[in-house]
Amino acid sequence: MPKLTIDGQTVEVPAGTTILQAARQLKLMHEVPTFCYHPGLSIAGNCRMCLVEVEKAPKPVASCATPVAEGMVVHVMGEKAVAARKAVIEFLLSNHPLDCPICDRAGECVLQDNSMQEGLLQSRFAPKKINKPKVQDIGPHVVLDAERCIMCSRCVRFVDEVTHTHELGIFGRGNSEQIGLAPGKRLDNAYSGNVVDLCPVGALTAKEFRFQSRAWFLHKTESVCPSCARGCSITVETNESRINKVGQKRVYRLMPRENPHVNRFWMCDEGRFRFGFVDENRLVRSVAREAGRETVLTFQEAIEAFKRELDTAHPERTGVLLSRGSTLEDLFLARELFQGHHGKTDVATDAPADRPPSEDGFLIHPDKWPNSAGAILLGYGDHGHRWVEVLDDAEHNRLDLLVVVGHDLMRIAPMAQIEDVLHRVKRMVYVGPNATAGSARANLVIPTATFAERDGTWVNADGRLQRFHKALEPLGDAVPEWRIWRDLLGRYGTPFLATDEAAVFKAAASSIPQLKGLTYDAIGSHGVALKNAALKRADRATAGAVRS
Repeated sequence: MPKLTIDGQTVEVPAGTTILQAARQLKLMHEVPTFCYHPGLSIAGNCRMCLVEVEKAPKPVASCATPVAEGMVVHVMGEKAVAARKAVIEFLLSNHPLDCPICDRAGECVLQDNSMQEGLLQSRFAPKKINKPKVQDIGPHVVLDAERCIMCSRCVRFVDEVTHTHELGIFGRGNSEQIGLAPGKRLDNAYSGNVVDLCPVGALTAKEFRFQSRAWFLHKTESVCPSCARGCSITVETNESRINKVGQKRVYRLMPRENPHVNRFWMCDEGRFRFGFVDENRLVRSVAREAGRETVLTFQEAIEAFKRELDTAHPERTGVLLSRGSTLEDLFLARELFQGHHGKTDVATDAPADRPPSEDGFLIHPDKWPNSAGAILLGYGDHGHRWVEVLDDAEHNRLDLLVVVGHDLMRIAPMAQIEDVLHRVKRMVYVGPNATAGSARANLVIPTATFAERDGTWVNADGRLQRFHKALEPLGDAVPEWRIWRDLLGRYGTPFLATDEAAVFKAAASSIPQLKGLTYDAIGSHGVALKNAALKRADRATAGAVRS
């Protein structure tokens, strides 16, 4: 492997590595700046911002496109390299609108950062600049401001190389050159939001986030996308000034997080923009309903009421629809409760999601639950009932109590069937984060926290165990679902002393061979691949359920 020296530090890298890639392995005092380079795209080398000096080379070279060689000596802060980079920035700023205070990208603009880093705070050019089209609606999610574009071509390469949809191109020459839509097209592919992430300036912005929050007010928390069984790594970005206020928007955007084992650098638009349920239509109080009268309960009162419902109905006449959107910890304790104390209870986890199946062979998975493989790992796919059987028992007066966890009944079956079910079932308990038409008919409602308001683990369709982190405090009296099953277990004489998800996971790991020896910390940012035949069946089983 070639060995080279960069700013006095020696590094050994595989052959074919570029100078830029080698430099990023070192903790340099002055990082090599870039505009057009992205590790998930082809190398264009057109911005010239990554110029560095190489001893014995006649002029600065583009580090993103220059492979390393044995004995190479590189100077990131060489006099010629610094001057060349400053010239590049000054050239870009000659026609770039200097409206940072009103630009939506302020605070996370690469041009802004590089200008400050290179010490170029003033321009020698006259204020008159070339005008280009502004605020162009180019797709359902993306707005283009051509004046702010620096022609890095990242967005064009993305639609050419990743989505292969070719909606964008570079048109014109010289100072009239600009990014635009190909004739007859709009940027409406399933991954269009990624071009906003790729844009180093404020040329491409997301309609859903424009002027919603300044970047420096956002707090980023590592998480996992809940929208399908792919389980893309993401960050949940919340506004620190609006934490835990009912009725206010708290989650501002979901952004892809690099994970070479799952989604690399990307995420689909469905997952990116589907986060309104964290703040909208939330259940925030436990409620009991009797004869048209509602009573607000404390959490412990709700647990007592739940136990009375379970005790009143015989296990053989109790049906439970658990959710594969619940975490491994939730489903583990639910299994302990319903198999340990209610062994004859109809328990199903395979109810469909409230969205139609869709897939594209890339990231979008047809199973819209994030933890189907986790449910199968816990044995829910090997025994028990299917959701259609639970509803059939209800329709034929074989159930006295129906427990629904997280499902909107009106969306998983025809309304006439659900109306018949609700009419025939004597009692219903609803556990979930959001109000639904079904929850409004329940005799007992207990609110739970969303994925953004708790820690937890899911297993994706490829059998990768991943951990997500708490970004917000739960709204109102909402609690993580596992606490409900833990407290019910305690009421039935099986005290479970876990005080957090890590402790529940530890208990689950001790009883599930595929998790043996794993801890929360060992899962890491990229997750852990679980090797198990049951997990291989998970993808086939959920795909079959989706097709049926």
